[in-house]
Amino acid sequence: VTQATKDYSNSLSLAPTLFRTAFNCFAASHTAKDKKRKYCKTAKRCLKQLKEWNKQGHPNCPHYIMILDGERAYLNGNYSGAIKMYKKAIESAGKRGYVQDQAMASERLGDCCMDCGRRKDAKRGYKDSI
Repeated sequence: VTQATKDYSNSLSLAPTLFRTAFNCFAASHTAKDKKRKYCKTAKRCLKQLKEWNKQGHPNCPHYIMILDGERAYLNGNYSGAIKMYKKAIESAGKRGYVQDQAMASERLGDCCMDCGRRKDAKRGYKDSI
């Protein structure tokens, strides 16, 4: 996170980039166990900046933060916490009209439910992501 990201006026275009960077880092942490710490560190820095912008009223940040908090919980094996955050993100993104982010959260909900053996819920998450 650079000095440019500290300025809220720049955040309207940077927030989606930071979100996707953090999201991809958390996703990479699932598979690249040898680099998990490095990826998580980058993701947490991005998440910290998004939370700062959220305090300033950035319209994209609430559901971004919920998705990333879900990712972090999922990565740490806290499936119930992840499911809760994904569901909140789906609702928040839907209220704001961010259908792509809503679909992403639904897909991640499906993945999480599948991993913890909740096939019926996983199927619903995948269906909602389409």
